[in-house]
Amino acid sequence: MFDLSYEPKWDLYAEDVLFTDPLNKFTGIQKYKDNIKMLKDSPLFTAGKMDLHDVKVVDDTRVDTRWTLQMTFKPFPWRPRLLFTGTTKYIMNEDGLVVKHLDEWDSLSNNQPVSFEAVLELVSQMLPDIAGLGARALRGNAPDVAPYTVLRKFGDGIEVRRYGPQRQVVTAARQGYDKD
Repeated sequence: MFDLSYEPKWDLYAEDVLFTDPLNKFTGIQKYKDNIKMLKDSPLFTAGKMDLHDVKVVDDTRVDTRWTLQMTFKPFPWRPRLLFTGTTKYIMNEDGLVVKHLDEWDSLSNNQPVSFEAVLELVSQMLPDIAGLGARALRGNAPDVAPYTVLRKFGDGIEVRRYGPQRQVVTAARQGYDKD
């Protein structure tokens, strides 16, 4: 949905679709479209990316998904990368159109719109990571960590991550590693 070349199938949504997440609550397909556009690429955000981890058809009227959403906040010179994990419940009417899109974030205990806890989560991700910036300056171009995808992010700073394939080097006891 956040790939700039992807255009959602808007005819799957009811004109009066209700959208809620911990920061928003609104009704109407045009507001829904505007919200997606703002997150994809706008004066506020760029480089939006959504990883869909799971889709579950609950019944004829509900589909649940689990996802990771990332985007860059453009106005700040340090361009913070925002990351949210959570679930969406899509509720359909008798015609099969989505009438409700209900998001919850894993990092919050209060997912009601508009949650002060959600505002704090958003603001905390926008602040510069001074320790991280210092570590990167000392490390130079060396990679931070192996590439990974965040599957779940909790409010206490704990993340569940999926790493790609790794290589393991095993040496005999008391021997050093010789790259040659």
